[in-house]
Amino acid sequence: MTLEGAEKDGARSFAGPSMKKNEAKRILIVDDDGDFRWILERAFETLPVRVSTARNGCEAIECIKIARYDTVVMDMHMPCKDGLATLHEIRKTDQEVRILILTLAPTLKMIQDVYLEHANGFFVKPVLPDETEAFIE
Repeated sequence: MTLEGAEKDGARSFAGPSMKKNEAKRILIVDDDGDFRWILERAFETLPVRVSTARNGCEAIECIKIARYDTVVMDMHMPCKDGLATLHEIRKTDQEVRILILTLAPTLKMIQDVYLEHANGFFVKPVLPDETEAFIE
């Protein structure tokens, strides 16, 4: 899948209006909820980041194969490949990317599992727009 193909299939990319390419961090938002992806995209618009999106873990893996990201912000429950399986797959090839897991209904086991797979953070939805700055630090 090419980047253009990923964009046609639902994965998208955009850069905030005032950023310079060499200063922008790259963020991949992975969530099957289109409204939530849109909210996070809007929240990142004012920050010096380049944002790409994917609708599920399978699309996220394809995006990771064709581009380098500084941070992946990913939902836990998705079709095709859930957040834990996607986290595991990403960590096989990339130990450096910062991976933050989001969920609406956390459990203690879920939190333990994502940290055992070397996630860098865990957030409970809804995430407020002013909290997104912490995602890129």
